[in-house]
Amino acid sequence: MFFNWLKRVWLWLRHNVVYFFARASNFKHDHDSDNSDDDRVSRVPCHSGSGLYDEIDHVPYSDRANLRDPFQNAPRRRERADILRLKNPYCVVIVNIFFDDKIGARNGAQADLENIKSLLQNAGFESVHVYCDQRRNDTLEIMENISNSPEIGNHDGLVVFVSSHGKKEGFQAVDKKVVKVEEMTSRVNGKQCAGLRGKPKLFFISACRGNKPDPGVPGVIDADSGRDERQVPRIPTEADFLVCYSTIKGFLSHRRFTLDVGTTPDTGTWMISVLIQVFEERRKYEDIMQMLARVNSRVANMATSNNHESGMKQMPVQMHMLRHRVFFGKSQNDKNN
Repeated sequence: MFFNWLKRVWLWLRHNVVYFFARASNFKHDHDSDNSDDDRVSRVPCHSGSGLYDEIDHVPYSDRANLRDPFQNAPRRRERADILRLKNPYCVVIVNIFFDDKIGARNGAQADLENIKSLLQNAGFESVHVYCDQRRNDTLEIMENISNSPEIGNHDGLVVFVSSHGKKEGFQAVDKKVVKVEEMTSRVNGKQCAGLRGKPKLFFISACRGNKPDPGVPGVIDADSGRDERQVPRIPTEADFLVCYSTIKGFLSHRRFTLDVGTTPDTGTWMISVLIQVFEERRKYEDIMQMLARVNSRVANMATSNNHESGMKQMPVQMHMLRHRVFFGKSQNDKNN
């Protein structure tokens, strides 16, 4: 009897004391940071006009080095398996500057080239292959060589940047022939390229996809993307691809900043310029889809002719079949960074 009474007392104390301390600990945090993974991240309304909450934009830039690496916030082994950080991808940069039927360089192309090379170098990527002014056959041969390379298996992914003119069907080579993005991705899918099977393959295409201008509509445009994928023993042939287009199919893609920035050919195309900015700022602690959502938002807030009311707009779009959260470049805690 004595032991039963003692047991009941112990259970009562255990329940009520734990409840009391749990309640007391909640009073130490305000509600805005209760759901944050890092108490040092402030949650305040974003002033970009979207009205959304931004957990990093309002952290002083000098304090961003103190943000936790995402890998530290994945306590379980399965969660870590859903995260990949590209450290040694095979990188291809195709920038078409001079076209057969045009006099002079394509405005913004040289700036895109330099900005892309700088991003890849800062990310710590060593295998970077740059091609300028490629014809259609040359472009497809590049992808064929990647697929057939015995060394491609030594890399943890594929990153392809393309900056060129374009049509609805695809981007244009310098001989004005169209290259469909599907013609490139099909050469390095899981069936055609065993060395890249199960690894991220990222394509960033900055080119027009039609002739229609986008006048925009009243209101704020925002976009986000993300998906949780279930791991299976066998993977689909087209798995692990990401294709990022600078604009929606049928619409123009603008080549230079024209809002609050000088309109010079050195500034580059809208999507590439913004993407470089976002990736340089956030690649160490945000995955690619998180960063591309920010790219969407920033480009959507731009307009031609320094005029949000009558200027033309642009909306990037992504098609992704990624099965993991993919991070771009080395971690801030990587000793080799």
